Amino acid sequence: LSSQSTIHLGIDRTGPTVGTPALSENSGSWTSSSTLHVTGLGNGATDNGGSGIASYHVRDSTDEWTDIGVGGSTTMPLDEGIRTIQFRAIDKLGNTGSPLDVTIKVDRTAPIAGGWIIPDLTDSLYGEVPITVDATDMHSGIDDSLSTLQYGFDSDGLGSTPDLSTTWFEIGTGTSGTISSSIDWSTKAGQYLALRAVL
Repeated sequence: LSSQSTIHLGIDRTGPTVGTPALSENSGSWTSSSTLHVTGLGNGATDNGGSGIASYHVRDSTDEWTDIGVGGSTTMPLDEGIRTIQFRAIDKLGNTGSPLDVTIKVDRTAPIAGGWIIPDLTDSLYGEVPITVDATDMHSGIDDSLSTLQYGFDSDGLGSTPDLSTTWFEIGTGTSGTISSSIDWSTKAGQYLALRAVL
């Protein structure tokens, strides 16, 4: 009589492939959010017949990796700037899969109006007056379609609303425009031209 036993050994030296996560912010688009919600890292993930996925890791750009467990969901803080969020999977033997990169653009800082570019104003001025605001935005940039320039006339250059015109008049959309040629500047001696940019 004889007996035999057979042992099958599985060899796994390849890291698993992470799934495609669902994100609370759109990849490649600008957001003002301070957090990113991640779910579904296991959707489509596979260890290709190996030992099986043990956990998922996530990090923001060059930060240290954070183990978020096998559930594949987490909420993480977002710093300003163009962020590269990385995801990876680790199998039960410690093999690490290649990272999946997602770009999230974060801007929570308002544009800055650095000054105005206008010609010399006198009471003999005639015609349109070109106006430009020198504005910058350190992250997403200035959207001209959402920007307007406004003007009014004021007696002392103080306050949030011009007191002589009693309201703000729109010059137009963008960071440059012209004040109407219909203004009689000979009647504006001693007044302040008030300017405001909505960026």
